[in-house]
Amino acid sequence: MKHAKTSLLRVWLFRPSQAMERGARIGNTNVLGLGSLPVESTRSKQDKQLARDQEKAWADLLMRTSLSRTCEGLVPPEAFVFAREPRGKPKVDWEHTLFRAGLPNHCALPGRVAFNMTHTNGMMACATLYHAHEPWEGSLLTVGIDLESIQRRPRKGVETLARRRLAGPEAEWILQSATEEGKVQRFLEIWTLKEAYLKATGDGLSSGLGLKKFCISFQDDIDATVAGAGQDPETNFATGMKSSKGARRMHIQHEAIQAKNHANGRTVLTAESGGSPGYVGDASAEGWQSVLFEVEQTHLLALCYNLQWSKGAPTGLMPLTSHPTNCNLELVSTVPLLGPDKNVDSRMLASTL
Repeated sequence: MKHAKTSLLRVWLFRPSQAMERGARIGNTNVLGLGSLPVESTRSKQDKQLARDQEKAWADLLMRTSLSRTCEGLVPPEAFVFAREPRGKPKVDWEHTLFRAGLPNHCALPGRVAFNMTHTNGMMACATLYHAHEPWEGSLLTVGIDLESIQRRPRKGVETLARRRLAGPEAEWILQSATEEGKVQRFLEIWTLKEAYLKATGDGLSSGLGLKKFCISFQDDIDATVAGAGQDPETNFATGMKSSKGARRMHIQHEAIQAKNHANGRTVLTAESGGSPGYVGDASAEGWQSVLFEVEQTHLLALCYNLQWSKGAPTGLMPLTSHPTNCNLELVSTVPLLGPDKNVDSRMLASTL
């Protein structure tokens, strides 16, 4: 495999309706089985179960096809074997995958490729992260992705859900919006970003980390220097996307550790200057980077990733996240096994970079 000099984070977006329109088939078998299903209100229990089964089948095909293309076809889609990390995050079982693909165990793929899946109403996506350099012991390569329809509305109301599930400063920021639609938009942005972060770390929404254990904040009205603005295409972090003039810079901070004030014995929360009360640090200092997009004017898409090298890496191979131009980002629309891939109508809303 000819290794690129630049690491690549690619998002493969897929709408099952696209496959219906094209009559997607594998061999002589229609992948969708039933074809068009009745609308939700008229579906029988059998129809709904079949729709769920079809969605799982499409997600599996998208995951396998995306990984195979990330590996430049060295591993066919059907050869991938999957396992789970200790906290449940899916991963490639490279030992069995390489065996099924007929590749040697010393193949350079393990440690270079990470992935994550997400799906929501009408759309699913697979994020693949390919590392351009050999991994070292202690290096971290991970990615998390989440999708939310911009039409989603919390059943219990924005204020109730924000105060119950999110960090205090996040809830206050959401509720400061002058309109109900503005509150919903802010809530969806925060929620999508937090899900992607927890999926990247492997913790998940049900983990002990919890949504309130870290806080996302935005610095409004600044121009992001990624994705356009006349940059050289070879050094552009986000390619094939609209200019992100006006995109917001964002920060991810973790809950502050309580410490005793030795002068008077009181318990105080330490916070950095300018940070959210009760939350300190910046996750980007540990190699974590996040980005938020609106795609096809219908969905929010959040990515979180880390390309952190261990401290023992050779000189010159410092964390790639310190140099975002070393990691290109592409969003493509695809149909599993069929293609061709197309650029996605998207615009960047916020980034930690």
